[in-house]
Amino acid sequence: MLNVAIIDDNVELRTRVAKRIARHLKKEGINWEVKHYDPLEEKSDYSNWIILNKVVILIVDEKLNVVPNSEGKSTSYSGHDIVKLLRITNKQLPMYVITAYEEDTVLQGMKGQFDGIVSRTLFSDNKSAEQYIQRFVRATQSYLENYQNEYNRLAELSELVALDKATEADITELKGLQTKLEIPLTSLNINDRKNWLLELEDKTNKLEELSEKIKQFLAE
Repeated sequence: MLNVAIIDDNVELRTRVAKRIARHLKKEGINWEVKHYDPLEEKSDYSNWIILNKVVILIVDEKLNVVPNSEGKSTSYSGHDIVKLLRITNKQLPMYVITAYEEDTVLQGMKGQFDGIVSRTLFSDNKSAEQYIQRFVRATQSYLENYQNEYNRLAELSELVALDKATEADITELKGLQTKLEIPLTSLNINDRKNWLLELEDKTNKLEELSEKIKQFLAE
């Protein structure tokens, strides 16, 4: 199932946000799961974590070091640090920061990295929260549609390679899609198409479940 992920060190606050979003999705008949989490111990773990948990929208609190975790440790990074890290490799994933300090200088200086800076005060109001969530949904729908289009194009280009009909431009595009969809291959040797295609098949099979779920969602 596709997931809306909320990262916040305050379990009460993130539970409240999760419930608001879940109610809206249920009302609209959108079958996404809403989950909330403590911040990860290591900031560098988020890239793989996003993939493993099939996250299609990320909502993070800015101040992540207020409430210690179960081991009594406080997070050494902020919400904007997560977004900054993920944007290096994922330019399209919808990411929002929710905060009571929306005028923070650092946040304002990074506005181009976020899909939005969400006021926690306004999100506490039912009408304002509804408007925010509608924006979340639209951004995520566009993200999923783009992903599906890119996945389909990856399949087309792979077939051209299999038939030995791929041009240099096709190969360059294919390499770009492999990187964007996070399907790293050991090589792209057109003279060894059989081994390359076997490896590509193995990698793309891992995306098959997510792709099918996206197709089902877009068909609704």
